[in-house]
Amino acid sequence: MSIELLSNLFLLLSGLIAIVIIGIFSRYLEGRVRITLIAIFISWLLYAGTLGYKGIIASIIPPGPVLLLIPVVLLAIFLVRYPGVKEFASKIPAWLLIGLQGFRVFVEIALYELYQNRLVPRMLTFEGSNFDIFVGLSAPLVAWLYTSRRINDSVVRLWSIMGIVLLTNVIIRSLLTFTGIIKTEIPNLGIGIFPFTFLPGLLAPFAMYLHIIFLRSLPRKPGYVAKIGTKQVGIL
Repeated sequence: MSIELLSNLFLLLSGLIAIVIIGIFSRYLEGRVRITLIAIFISWLLYAGTLGYKGIIASIIPPGPVLLLIPVVLLAIFLVRYPGVKEFASKIPAWLLIGLQGFRVFVEIALYELYQNRLVPRMLTFEGSNFDIFVGLSAPLVAWLYTSRRINDSVVRLWSIMGIVLLTNVIIRSLLTFTGIIKTEIPNLGIGIFPFTFLPGLLAPFAMYLHIIFLRSLPRKPGYVAKIGTKQVGIL
């Protein structure tokens, strides 16, 4: 696949994920909180996109990705510790939080194509040390098994923790290869090129946050029903 076509498809994927995130905010938040978070998210997209488009992320000294990593880590800590996140998480259907992880399959395909274009090392693909694709492939099945109560909270909690571990493995390897601390047959240039800067700026954080938000929603009561508007819908 040519890099031009890959760039366009990747930008499309990033746009679709952004729409999904805004949709989640619109559906499960209310009032000023909804408007504020949507505004912050759009501002973040502009920030991350500008850093990538201007080539700032490609800077090695200091490492450009740090400009994205620090806010991402701070938000992850907030999601883990802030009590209000649990209430928000419990409103989102489990099948959605789990099933959305399927997008990681397309991310892995994009990484493989970047490798074919000699923009990322083999280590960062499913042919190397990146096993993240298994989370994406298993996500629809896990979502179905959980919502049909064929597996319990403990099983899905373990699956989510493994998903975090596998994702963290890729993030660390990506940073180490980008900075040259780990030498590879192909330098890791891809994450510094727009629109692939949305890998550290949007897609990887989204996958991580889905896991964190789902874990914050546990335990989920069997048959729990939430009121949304005038309707009652099961959210397990």
